[in-house]
Amino acid sequence: WSPISIINPLDGSTITAYNLDKTKFGLPAQNYQTNVDPKLFGNVYTGYEVGFSTRLPHRGMLFGGMTIERYTDVNCTQQTALFGNTSGSNFPAGTLNDPNSLRFCDESGMIPFRPEFKLAGNFPLWKGFEASLTWQNDPEFQKYVNWTLTANSVYPIDCVGCPAGQRVFPAAGQPGALTNSSLFVPLAVPGSRFYDRLNQLDLGFKRTFKIRENLRVQAQLDVFNVTNSNTVLVEVQTLGTTAGTSIKSLANGGPGGLPTQILQPRLLRLAVQFHF
Repeated sequence: WSPISIINPLDGSTITAYNLDKTKFGLPAQNYQTNVDPKLFGNVYTGYEVGFSTRLPHRGMLFGGMTIERYTDVNCTQQTALFGNTSGSNFPAGTLNDPNSLRFCDESGMIPFRPEFKLAGNFPLWKGFEASLTWQNDPEFQKYVNWTLTANSVYPIDCVGCPAGQRVFPAAGQPGALTNSSLFVPLAVPGSRFYDRLNQLDLGFKRTFKIRENLRVQAQLDVFNVTNSNTVLVEVQTLGTTAGTSIKSLANGGPGGLPTQILQPRLLRLAVQFHF
């Protein structure tokens, strides 16, 4: 593997990547590791939780809690083909003995604690009506900005500190030309970007009508996502490499990549239950 330098288009910093020598293509894999050093691979969850539960007048209940937690991934084995792919390394599965996979492979000290809040309750009202609510305010997963480069990739037109619109690597046959079929480069430091927090409030109202001794009818109205929150759940975080590509939305302070999934809109549900 030969070191090559490229410019991070998000902040202008220099990234050292590695290019595989042409003579090494197609060679059989060696040194399959089955007992990995535990310091090089692992996933650690750390969390602290506090909660409460209380009874209210007329059979009412209210409970809630807060959790402060974080996940820290380590995958510095260069063996993602064997040991899988932790979210921390964010490197494509199937990689073996590739030094490029060591970039941000250890998230220790990078991931901050993030709080989560939850509240739920049931409240009897007048004339047999009952109300219920659930509220959650959850931290979303961290974002990654990745760059999958090929031999003909170019820098974005609005990149920071780099030759905008020019080739990332020299043309084929010239010194420094990319020999790998592709080069996967994580650009954003783990723990520096996160999705929007999920903030959802659900309300419900119901009443039970007694028709006769052995027949009861329960009518219920539920409203999910009362505030019509549009939290982004999944978005594309891959930086383009073709001519005319822009990084504006992915640059620091930008909204992020193209959303592909958001929280369901406000939803109304009517239900009737018959008990006999």
